[in-house]
Amino acid sequence: MSQGDRWFVMLGNEEFGRDYDRAHWSVMSPDGSKFAYVAEKDGMEFVVCGSRRCDSFDQIVGPVISPDGKKIAFGARKDHELWWKVMDVK
Repeated sequence: MSQGDRWFVMLGNEEFGRDYDRAHWSVMSPDGSKFAYVAEKDGMEFVVCGSRRCDSFDQIVGPVISPDGKKIAFGARKDHELWWKVMDVK
């Protein structure tokens, strides 16, 4: 959803990503136990899941949560380097 120029994510009646400039690309784990989204702040992007947040990157694409909900994998770009990252979720 958008309010002015700020985008945020809705899950039911809860809003996520209000602390960031923009939130998008939300995903849910197959078992429904975990929810994550990509957030942007000051031109950098992060994957956010609960209280966990990955390192900052220029761009993040395609986050997916493992079937057991313990890991999030995503594509990331920093400068001219492309990475496939895996983040532990506790």
